[in-house]
Amino acid sequence: AKGKIVFAFQIQSSLDIEEYAKSNGVVGVIIASNPYDHIAPGTTDIPYVYVDFEIGMDIMLYFKTTK
Repeated sequence: AKGKIVFAFQIQSSLDIEEYAKSNGVVGVIIASNPYDHIAPGTTDIPYVYVDFEIGMDIMLYFKTTK
């Protein structure tokens, strides 16, 4: 995933996603989460963006229907 942007649905702690991003050279993270979940600030200099599950599903559909 080096040099890539990671997209993930937040089912567990965002710290797991952050650890993956740090250890794999990720340059950005998109996290789809429940809009009522508490969003903790990241501890790295990797840019994060949080979207709700509906937008997350739209992103997933885009990924699956394009090359």
